[in-house]
Amino acid sequence: MGPVEVEEVFSDYLKVSGIKIPFRIVTNATRQKYVKSVVTEFKINTDVAPRLFKNDLNSGSKNLCN
Repeated sequence: MGPVEVEEVFSDYLKVSGIKIPFRIVTNATRQKYVKSVVTEFKINTDVAPRLFKNDLNSGSKNLCN
């Protein structure tokens, strides 16, 4: 299997805090629909809970950084 060409198509732009953000993204690979993503909410410059950055190696999740 050789390289695969991937194309991403962005659409349905809406302004969020004055910045246009695509709320629909379709990813095609080898001319077939691969992934369709729809954004339902987008926030800019909001507080992020520190627990979201916690790396708990005992939780059973894989650490891809090591």
